[in-house]
Amino acid sequence: VDFTDRLCEATLRTMIGNVPKVLSTPDDYAARAEIMWACKLAHDNTAGLGRQQDWASHSIAHEIGGAHDLAHGAIMGVIFAAWLKFVKTRNPRKLVQLGDRVFGTNSEATGPEVAATDAIAGYVNFLRSIAMPTNLAELGVEGDADFEGLAQRSVRFMKSGTIGNYVRLSAPDVVELLKGAQC
Repeated sequence: VDFTDRLCEATLRTMIGNVPKVLSTPDDYAARAEIMWACKLAHDNTAGLGRQQDWASHSIAHEIGGAHDLAHGAIMGVIFAAWLKFVKTRNPRKLVQLGDRVFGTNSEATGPEVAATDAIAGYVNFLRSIAMPTNLAELGVEGDADFEGLAQRSVRFMKSGTIGNYVRLSAPDVVELLKGAQC
């Protein structure tokens, strides 16, 4: 659903534009209001209407949070970056759209491979610009951190043994994703 895509993209653009403002000027009411409105739409499921949602990143992040005392948002930032890298090789279509619509790439000029790579870089650079972690090491999750166990727990509630919808992830896929999130 194109409208829902654009709603999600507007939410991301709103966060990218306003989080730095709030960090530099914490009493900026207008920037805080923009963030709260975007968060409300994201959390009340408005941003997921009209599609089969994915939630794989969220499932993985919950398992990491259950094993480590870390902020959920910080984990989500890291895992979503790793998920973007993982799905780029399997289904880059939406990453190209994300790059073009949110991060200003031009897939017609650069091609889809470059646009997808630039979209991931744009997201990671945004995280860095607001001093958020971009990998598991920066979160303090070192080594393999029981990736096998985390992966098994992340898929355990699904009869299919997989999570996600955009790209279905099995436990071995989750292990690969987690290894890619290390640095």
